[in-house]
Amino acid sequence: KEVLGTDDPTEVQSHLSENLGEIEWVKELCPRSKFYGDAYDQFGMFGGTYSCIMAHCVHSNDAEQELMLRRGVYIAHSPESNMNLASGVAPVNQFIDRGLHVGLATDIAGGSHESMLRAMMHAIQASKLRWRLLDQSVKPLSFERAFYLATMGGGQFFGKVGSFLDGSELDAVVLDDEVLSIRSRFPPHGRWSGERRDVPDILLPTRLRQFIPDCGQCFGSTPPRPANRPAARGTLPADRRPRKTEEISAWKSPRFHNRILRLY
Repeated sequence: KEVLGTDDPTEVQSHLSENLGEIEWVKELCPRSKFYGDAYDQFGMFGGTYSCIMAHCVHSNDAEQELMLRRGVYIAHSPESNMNLASGVAPVNQFIDRGLHVGLATDIAGGSHESMLRAMMHAIQASKLRWRLLDQSVKPLSFERAFYLATMGGGQFFGKVGSFLDGSELDAVVLDDEVLSIRSRFPPHGRWSGERRDVPDILLPTRLRQFIPDCGQCFGSTPPRPANRPAARGTLPADRRPRKTEEISAWKSPRFHNRILRLY
């Protein structure tokens, strides 16, 4: 409110400790700040009474992490972007172990795709390099934790989404595993190797439509499917689709699935 001159809660999303040059620049701009995050905090832009997302946090020190924990700041981990810009690799497992809110992001400005599945792969690979070359006290990400970041981790920001636990809202994609060539070689994890062409249906609560203005249809309405619309690769045959799909009116456009995966 100090910046905007209002008492209304305003959600904040910005960058934090992405690279060393940026950290030094913030020190010059705000010399009385103890660290990068403290510069935001001095102006009331670091969470606490409102939602706040800080991207990257590659070089966040212990004091900054402690402040993020106290303020309830959400961390958007962007592994490919951090590699492309040579920023470094964030200690993601350390964040999780310390109880920080962490979700996975693609950062299309610094990344090359919008696939959350690839982001999971990049997160695991980057964490292994960090462990081997920089700091062996922070273990590499496991597949289970990477999947958590892509689902429940980021979903915490939006509410009870990102899982099929009791009380959670339905927020899911349907993958057609018949078209996944890797399935025959790696049955246990082949299901996570698909891309957007393999997603024939997307199920999302109407409440989340506000975050994607050009989303198409959410369940709660049942618009007819255009008769002349070509079937996307990976579309499930009628006898294999989830029952009563028309009653929840899943999004039918596979091109939207990556944006939804980012909401998990």
